Amino acid sequence: MMLLIPMVASAYDFEKDGIYYNITSLQELTVEVTSGDNRYEGIITIPETVDYSERTFHVIRIGEKAFLSSGITGVELPHSILTVGEYAFRYCYQLSSITIPSSITSFEHGAFGGCSNLNNVVIEDAETQLSLPWNEWQVNNSSYFNNCNLTSVYYGRNVSYRQGNVYDGLFWNQNNLRNVVIGPFVTILDGDLFKKCQGLETIDIPANVKTIGRSTFEDCSSLKNVIFHEGLQEILGIAFKNCKTIDKLILPNTLTSIGTEAFVGCTGITKVYSKITEPFDIAESTFAGIAYLNSVLYVPIGTKSLYQERTGWKDFASIVETDDFDVTPDIPVKPQCATPTIAFKEGKFVFNCETEGVTYIYSFKSTSSNMGDGNNVSLPSTYTVTVYAKKDGYLNSETVTKEIDVRGLMGDMNEDGSLSVTDVTILIDKILKQK
Repeated sequence: MMLLIPMVASAYDFEKDGIYYNITSLQELTVEVTSGDNRYEGIITIPETVDYSERTFHVIRIGEKAFLSSGITGVELPHSILTVGEYAFRYCYQLSSITIPSSITSFEHGAFGGCSNLNNVVIEDAETQLSLPWNEWQVNNSSYFNNCNLTSVYYGRNVSYRQGNVYDGLFWNQNNLRNVVIGPFVTILDGDLFKKCQGLETIDIPANVKTIGRSTFEDCSSLKNVIFHEGLQEILGIAFKNCKTIDKLILPNTLTSIGTEAFVGCTGITKVYSKITEPFDIAESTFAGIAYLNSVLYVPIGTKSLYQERTGWKDFASIVETDDFDVTPDIPVKPQCATPTIAFKEGKFVFNCETEGVTYIYSFKSTSSNMGDGNNVSLPSTYTVTVYAKKDGYLNSETVTKEIDVRGLMGDMNEDGSLSVTDVTILIDKILKQK
């Protein structure tokens, strides 16, 4: 009897400048980034195109498990990338920040799961939706950002889910999430989107958002300040369920519906300012029972009788007419991190900031992806370093950008008497390290 043992081997079509590729179409000249013989380390800059065998290929995909369990600390994705494969960045423990370009149309299960130091995610602005798979968290522990440590999110586009009416929650259960910015192309905040983000204290929902989905902010137990703008049309059921620290609501006149139990469990509400001039019926369970007893409902002059006739609204024990809606949530003013400086000392870039205890979010971008072939090294003329500082309880600092001529810093880094690719690697490694 013969025992067959499968062999594990790296499968790739070619390697260029330390990045491994598989050809996805010879007719369309496209490739995907994949894993290879050597483990990826440090900051990876993926080019839009790559030359191989006298042809220029377009890099359109990050392949399945391409960076799985790698040592990357950062990655720059070009705007040629269209999709990100399953588990592509899973268990990249040193990855702290990632920008999802507007060109990406979808990513698969577990693409960023298990990145325990990932704290900053930017989903770039785009009119097209970002297509996501059904969340299989309960099946195989592969939800979108599970076991990550997100503290800051820029949410720049709508998302859609590919299987049925399942509420998936892109940022579900991110307990350390503090800073959320919603971009100008977002029109709907999907169901469960920020559910159980128990560290979220303030959310500013811009005028372009028309719908707040079911359970979008459910169980956000620290959420105190919710800012609605004129333009919002509907708030679906249990959208803010159990947000016990909300104490004031200012509802825009553009609202046309509020779902059942949208604010049930919001026991801290004491004031509701409704700018709605033509009130509509709401369910009696829209607000917590204690809110009906302890809150004051402020309504436009001449509309009190209309509210007293409408289901749900008439349950407020105190309804007061007012022409003063110039009120804002009591948002605490946060200090801003000082603007960092960039210096090059002893072969390293050093970031400094007058605000103590900050974390630096930085990127390093070359003007060209061509770093040489073999031992023939050709460096681009300039590189760009971009950095900003962040800290819990503070606003992010201003972003600083500095261009440098790396060739002026180049030399025999390993002192072997020749200029080689190894020297480039050592130089880049030094540049990307910080103290």
